Amino acid sequence: MRRWALLLCALLFALLLGGCSQQAQPSGTVVEPTELFYAADYSGVLSAETEDRIVTVNDALFEQTGAQVVVVTVDFIGSADIEDYAYTLFNEWGIGSAERNNGVLLLLVIGNDDYWVMTGYGLAQQEAAIVNAVYENLEPDFAVGEYDSGVNKAFEAIVAELEGVYGPLDLSAAPAGPAGGQAARPAGSASGGISLVFYIILGVIALVVIVVISSFCGLFGGGWRYHRPPGGGVWFGPPRPPRRPFWGGRPRGPRPGPGPGPGGFGGGPRPGGHSGPRGGGGGGTRGGGGGRR
Repeated sequence: MRRWALLLCALLFALLLGGCSQQAQPSGTVVEPTELFYAADYSGVLSAETEDRIVTVNDALFEQTGAQVVVVTVDFIGSADIEDYAYTLFNEWGIGSAERNNGVLLLLVIGNDDYWVMTGYGLAQQEAAIVNAVYENLEPDFAVGEYDSGVNKAFEAIVAELEGVYGPLDLSAAPAGPAGGQAARPAGSASGGISLVFYIILGVIALVVIVVISSFCGLFGGGWRYHRPPGGGVWFGPPRPPRRPFWGGRPRGPRPGPGPGPGGFGGGPRPGGHSGPRGGGGGGTRGGGGGRR
């Protein structure tokens, strides 16, 4: 019975640890593109209508101009700086046309209460206008947790800025917004990742189960106890039997000192962009951007 209880506790702990490791991205790594590509809602804060609007408008936008406006939401980015994270994601996903470098990335880090917008070099002259448009349209809703509404307004503002560059776009096939129709979603696509709240709830359940099982094992069979063996250290389990003395053999000589440490190596340049799975973009060289003020 005790063995099964320990196995269950270990399984719950491994599940919790694996889920948290997905939420807390280590520095230098970014999330992977989703099947929707243009809308990667890893925090689960966007509605299906907003995602469909982003995808449908981007399909027409890329077809006519080569530009792409990608929206990504995540819970946390580990120890990474938000601008560095956006830079890496922008290049690795290859946002925008390879010839025009006209991609735009809107990144929301929900757990850090922050966001960042980044543009390609081809939109350097429009960078300030795009950053200001995002701030004016996203900030009021973002500040009160209305992420879906804020993203929809900010996305439409970015598209309007791009229309100022390329002229009016033929977006007649796109729905009018969250209140409009719903564009076709690619088969098998998901609406973002699992929220951090799920793993918090899972952690509480695991803790309750561990406490209950520990109490049960204490009532039936004595349970394991904490011991401090001679010589320092701690361990859990039944008391160890005394060790038999070892006679004979040569005494050990002094251990050799540590050898020289490993050599270092220099970091290489940041990787260039590559095309994403949807839209055929090949840009990714960012020009600049701005974040929450």
